[in-house]
Amino acid sequence: MDDYANSYDQAGKWCRQQVIKKPMVALFYDVKLFHKALKETSKALNFPLQSLQSLIRTTHLKVLKLATTTVKSDISFHLEHYCNGDSILKIAKSAAFPPFLMARLLVDELTVYMGRKELAKIMREPRCLTKDLILKKFQHSENLNIAMFRSNQPLETRLSLEVQEAVRSDPLYGPDHDRARHSIGVEYEVALERALKIMDIPFETESQLREKGSARTPDVLLKTPVAFRDTSGEWKVVCWIDSKAMFGDVETHGRTVLPQCETYIHRFGPGMIVYWFGHAPIDQLNCANGEISVAGWYLPEALMMPTGENALLEP
Repeated sequence: MDDYANSYDQAGKWCRQQVIKKPMVALFYDVKLFHKALKETSKALNFPLQSLQSLIRTTHLKVLKLATTTVKSDISFHLEHYCNGDSILKIAKSAAFPPFLMARLLVDELTVYMGRKELAKIMREPRCLTKDLILKKFQHSENLNIAMFRSNQPLETRLSLEVQEAVRSDPLYGPDHDRARHSIGVEYEVALERALKIMDIPFETESQLREKGSARTPDVLLKTPVAFRDTSGEWKVVCWIDSKAMFGDVETHGRTVLPQCETYIHRFGPGMIVYWFGHAPIDQLNCANGEISVAGWYLPEALMMPTGENALLEP
């Protein structure tokens, strides 16, 4: 456990170092470089790659809110640089801001008014950024910084091509990353449900609970409480299980996950969080006075039913 705690501390330190560097390190603007750096760091620190990928994103999100406020307040400055020929990628680098998010802010400024849904659709399909969507006062910007694009894509606008470049360059944010995270989240929710079915443990899913009118629900509500032995050998009773396809670092667990799960405690009793990509050492996590159990990487393979019988997860 000491070795793992040390690996976790070193991984957290590495992630923080990458995020707070000014200017932000190149790996946040190059997908291949990003994955290469994570693989090398995972190996060097003996820290699981998926855990490191999750940890660096949550670390980045912690500083993103303040960065977004600053970039929005300076949007006229960034807009001027774009209209003078600077690429969106270059502007994002100079502002130490994610390329995709910078592109979205600039598109919102450069184009005719679109609601949030329309803007989201455009960012998913930037080839739809035709010249007629660009405000007249900015259409002169279409004649700048296009030599690198025109030979291959003569019919698309500069703005469309710039946005596509920003999307391709961003290793953390954008439509493809959102879809991937959603798919992974669903995949692990299904894995949790499948495991409980194999163990013959009755439960209700989040969707079933919402059909009954429950507003805030865990991923799984057990129809009868079960018990399991935690890492200390102590028996813990759980009434619900919540699936998290992420790494449970100390700050995210305490600030985001725990408050959410405390609402489940008030309604359903004690429960379990499963962090499928692992978590910080248990002694560093707030477990709500023992009302929340934390599991990492997998669901416990043996759960005890109220009858005293063991429900086993077959390999």
